Amino acid sequence: MRTVSLNYRQMLDAPITTELPVFLIYIDHDDLDAPIRLSSDPTTRITDDPPRYATYSTWKTDDGSPFLFAGLGVKLPEDKDDAPPQSAITFTGADAASKAALRAVEGRASVSLAVVLAGSPDVLEAEFLGMELVSATFEPDVTLTIESDALHELPWPYPRMTKDRFPALFR
Repeated sequence: MRTVSLNYRQMLDAPITTELPVFLIYIDHDDLDAPIRLSSDPTTRITDDPPRYATYSTWKTDDGSPFLFAGLGVKLPEDKDDAPPQSAITFTGADAASKAALRAVEGRASVSLAVVLAGSPDVLEAEFLGMELVSATFEPDVTLTIESDALHELPWPYPRMTKDRFPALFR
């Protein structure tokens, strides 16, 4: 079970809320000069000409670098018997520097994902680490295919619900 903040639980249960979940993407590789940080929310305007937005969070940043805003779409992992689960993240409006940096990467980059609230971007609500960038396409939008070996290495089937292991189920 994952522990989340009271604000996050209230946001999920509320019919209308001013809080928004924000997805932060952190991509790192030895070929990159600096990690690529992307956000799903235009939390703060950082430049006027051209207009650029970012989210400031302390997650995975030592120097206070912003997570630059890019429109985000996520395709959940597929369940295939012969391949590890893969998901896809699509960015619209990714900046040219991020695209050029991703094109320069050779091999698999490390990808991490975090969920925070727009009103409290330093409070981590969920975190997904240890994913790898498998492939990237750049036209018309940037689509990153990521996979996590940890997802398919979980033991299955889980221990059986027997009387010895779970006595409360058999009263």
